[in-house]
Amino acid sequence: MNWNSFWSWIVSAFHNAEPLLVIVAIELFAVFLAQVIHMFFARLTLMRHHKELLGKVNNDEVENQLVWVTDDNVLLISQIPHGTSVPQLFFPNTAVQKELKRICGQASWSEPVIPFTDQNRGILERLFNNVAEHNRAAHGEVRPWLVIPTYWDLPEDRTCIRMLVVSPEQLEKFIDWEWCKTVKVEGRTHWSRIIVLHRAALYYFHLEKGREDGRARRIGRMRLTIRTDDEPLRVNEIDWTGCEQREMMSKVGLAA
Repeated sequence: MNWNSFWSWIVSAFHNAEPLLVIVAIELFAVFLAQVIHMFFARLTLMRHHKELLGKVNNDEVENQLVWVTDDNVLLISQIPHGTSVPQLFFPNTAVQKELKRICGQASWSEPVIPFTDQNRGILERLFNNVAEHNRAAHGEVRPWLVIPTYWDLPEDRTCIRMLVVSPEQLEKFIDWEWCKTVKVEGRTHWSRIIVLHRAALYYFHLEKGREDGRARRIGRMRLTIRTDDEPLRVNEIDWTGCEQREMMSKVGLAA
């Protein structure tokens, strides 16, 4: 807008037209300018709100977690920061949250690995790529890792996908349930994670290997540089004879 021409028009109109028309024109322009300013700040507030929500979605509904068993047989679960794929994919809206809940609902205690179906393919591929983009250490040994999309130890109404990163050698140990019962945990409620890892190990080493159909390839395999030098904050032994533990084990055919 040419402000000099605008003000020239105002002065000319004031001299050549009724003052009332000039006043109305000025009022209309003031209203228009106020609306533009309001829309700008409203948009700015909305973008800030979306950014806050997006952070909550990233941290609460999709998490990358390193699974590691120490030399003292303590199960450690530590967060791996997101790459760039998740912010592009997960935007705070009802449709995405419903889709996450649908995908999470396909995992269970007996079959904790989320199936890699045609419907799930788009989101799961983005999540696998998100893990691949991460590098927790600038210098370190590149090793093969397994990436397991699952949903564990949370209430049924939550929409939360966990991308578990575990070494093939350590996951293979979880096949032996007697060995699993010797593993200690940091949190008292983390015993259920051992059941999930046991079932995931059985699936990967006994069912998935040797199969080439798209539905079976549900565990990602990639080479990453990830630190494994974390120490447990606390250590808790698991009482597998407890009521909750026995009930859960009976659902998946395990004995205390």
